Amino acid sequence: MLLPVDLKDGQGEVVTSLKLTTRAMMSLEGAFSKPVAEVLEVLDGNPKVSDIVKVVSHVMDGGKGVKETEAMDMIDQAGGLFHVMPLFAEAVKRAFPAASEGEAEGNVKKPPKKK
Repeated sequence: MLLPVDLKDGQGEVVTSLKLTTRAMMSLEGAFSKPVAEVLEVLDGNPKVSDIVKVVSHVMDGGKGVKETEAMDMIDQAGGLFHVMPLFAEAVKRAFPAASEGEAEGNVKKPPKKK
């Protein structure tokens, strides 16, 4: 089960949760017209703030997504971009645990069954 990462405000109240669900990934691919792996690469290096907000908005509300204007407000409530980005990275790791551990578990060949 894919667990969300909560964004909390200064008082510890949950503002929203981040979850890179199948819905969120498909939404990202549609918004950027690229595979999700390439979309996530947009955040490497020196990304534009608008790209960060656009990507994060799609994984908010438990992966259902929110409007970019709502995302901007939620990011600010949760302490700003520099606070939110490590939490977003954690949501990505939770969506791709084998990749973050260096293993592609689903691609490992299994020995043939004995007859």
